Amino acid sequence: MSEFATDLRQLRASSWTALKSTPRWLGGTSAATPQSWVAVIFASGAALFFLASCWFQLSAAHARWITFPAGLDPSDLSVEDHLYDYYLASEPFVMIPGTSLPFGIGMLLQAAGVVLLTMCLLSLRPRQSFRRGPLQLILGLLLSASCAIIGYESLLTSRNGTPPHESGRTALADTLLTLGFFAAIGLCLLCARRCPALSLAVFFALGTNVHGYIFACYIVAPLLTFYSSHDTTPGTETVVALSTGLSGLLLLVAAWLLVRSKSNSPAGGARQPEN
Repeated sequence: MSEFATDLRQLRASSWTALKSTPRWLGGTSAATPQSWVAVIFASGAALFFLASCWFQLSAAHARWITFPAGLDPSDLSVEDHLYDYYLASEPFVMIPGTSLPFGIGMLLQAAGVVLLTMCLLSLRPRQSFRRGPLQLILGLLLSASCAIIGYESLLTSRNGTPPHESGRTALADTLLTLGFFAAIGLCLLCARRCPALSLAVFFALGTNVHGYIFACYIVAPLLTFYSSHDTTPGTETVVALSTGLSGLLLLVAAWLLVRSKSNSPAGGARQPEN
């Protein structure tokens, strides 16, 4: 019994140590270096854009999976049918009111948030090398462009009532959507050591990518609903929206860690010389 109590105390002590070190780990190596307030402002602004995007995306998901099914008759087409998919909609398509417009707005907000996230990463100290800085900027712009394409097409669908690419999406748009996925992976790896909180924010932003949508539809949503649909699993767009919300929360954590590194710097956060 005494050995069990000793093991329990050791487990509790190790767990508490791990919890205390979590903020330091999320802050990465950059947490040890006082940051400029510019990085904090960029991280906070990106968080607001991501959280606003999550709200608009959740509004669209609620319209499809909650509001719209309430008015369906048993003889009507199932709401799970791909005809109602407003994410990168394609013909044949039936638009549900309150889906394409808020989703398009949400994706454009996320695109702006990605730009601010990239600027936050570029403004961290110590400054990046001559090669890595431009690479991070290019990857961030590619990820932002992929989000903007999804949002723009959704707004066109809302305005016209039909998808804008009846004869197929342009080769440039398809290329940018594909590059956006690899850009997010690359950006995750580049900022994983400097600030893991930013890296995780980029990772969850993958939820709105085409690959993330497929993963949500066939893996995450069935695990949450204990049901796999013949077409679109209920709540797929909700999972996509929540991934954006998680990115926003992680950006708030990153901003808090940057503030801590600033306030814990020598001389009470006085201006530090550039590295």
